[in-house]
Amino acid sequence: MLYNLQTLKLGRRFHLPKNLRKLVRLRHLNFSFLPNFPSQMPLHMSRLIHLQTLPEYIVGYGKGRKIEELGPLNDLKGSLRLFSLKRVRSKEEAIAAKLMGKKNLRKLTLNWSTNFFEKDSNHNDMEVLEGLQPHNNLQSLSILHFAGQVLPNGVFVENLVAIVLQKCSKCEMLPMLGQLPNLEDLKISHMSSVRSIDREFYGNYGSKQSVCFPKLRKLSFSFMEKLVQWVEVSNGIAFPHLESLSMDTCSKLRSVPDHFVSLRTLTIDGCEGLKKFPSKLECCISIASVKIFDCPNLRLNVHNMWNLKEIEIGGCMEEYDFSSLMHQSSVTNLCLTDTSRKAIQVPRQLQHLTTLKALTIKHFNGVEALPEWLEKLTNLETLEVSCCENLKRLPSRQAMLRVWGMKYPRHVEDSY
Repeated sequence: MLYNLQTLKLGRRFHLPKNLRKLVRLRHLNFSFLPNFPSQMPLHMSRLIHLQTLPEYIVGYGKGRKIEELGPLNDLKGSLRLFSLKRVRSKEEAIAAKLMGKKNLRKLTLNWSTNFFEKDSNHNDMEVLEGLQPHNNLQSLSILHFAGQVLPNGVFVENLVAIVLQKCSKCEMLPMLGQLPNLEDLKISHMSSVRSIDREFYGNYGSKQSVCFPKLRKLSFSFMEKLVQWVEVSNGIAFPHLESLSMDTCSKLRSVPDHFVSLRTLTIDGCEGLKKFPSKLECCISIASVKIFDCPNLRLNVHNMWNLKEIEIGGCMEEYDFSSLMHQSSVTNLCLTDTSRKAIQVPRQLQHLTTLKALTIKHFNGVEALPEWLEKLTNLETLEVSCCENLKRLPSRQAMLRVWGMKYPRHVEDSY
């Protein structure tokens, strides 16, 4: 037996060696379990008291495989992913893992499931999560398949830079995160019971003005099917440095707050309830990229976004109003994808985008010929046409005189 072994690299595995506990001088154990495979840990991992690297731990029921095995492993550092936390029976069991004492951990994933398709758990998830309180040095925290109704605020320690909340399906409200001084990246998805993003999210309850989410740069909400409203901060400033906002499949959401003064990238996908941007966002001069997909009721008021360079629009083209593009004077890249595949013409308003350098058109199956007015796009350099099944003719050579990069289907007649 290799009793003096300090580093063991095993790659992707179904199981770990059964006698792993005998490697008492082991410091670095590198492996990853194959996804969606019912693996379990070897017995008595607690004996590896010098262990510094342990990428994953699947909690078991039996003695020697419970979460308490992590207790003596105080030298753990880097990243740790915990699975099957639904097998932890009480807060006391969770405390026995002694996560608060693991000061060198920087990234922690708490997953109440073993795989993505497993059903969420039950009764005492909130108490267990309180028992898994991490050390203040933690920088990244992900919580998955948590089935409690409330996420305790205390678990979100002040040095967190990144947070992921995913498939916490019974949570009816978001935790208080706005006062975390170092948070830069926040991803929230599949929170199917949340109906409102309320003032508690910002965490500024005092009468004195405060800055909420002072360092947040990336914010993403996705698959929030019941989300209806997102309220403004009641007192103070919110998201002063936010650069990227993404809203995906929040179909009932009616509005977004008017906080975003530093935004550079805006992505909205599958938000049928949204009808317009808030007024300040429509005039946000920092925005460089706007991507809109399947939002048929959203007005594309982008003409006052003076530094906007890239627009990508997907959905049924006949449902969008492109009139605001007539007054846009900064866009250089435009991509249109007709998911209905029924568009019979390229929107005529595009001829006013004289700053355009690259134009991409996809799935315009009703279009047989590209318009001659493309010659008005005097700065156009690249034209890409793909998956337009009935396209037969390109514009004349004169219209395309300035275009040096063209991509189009092979069946299109090329008269050049």
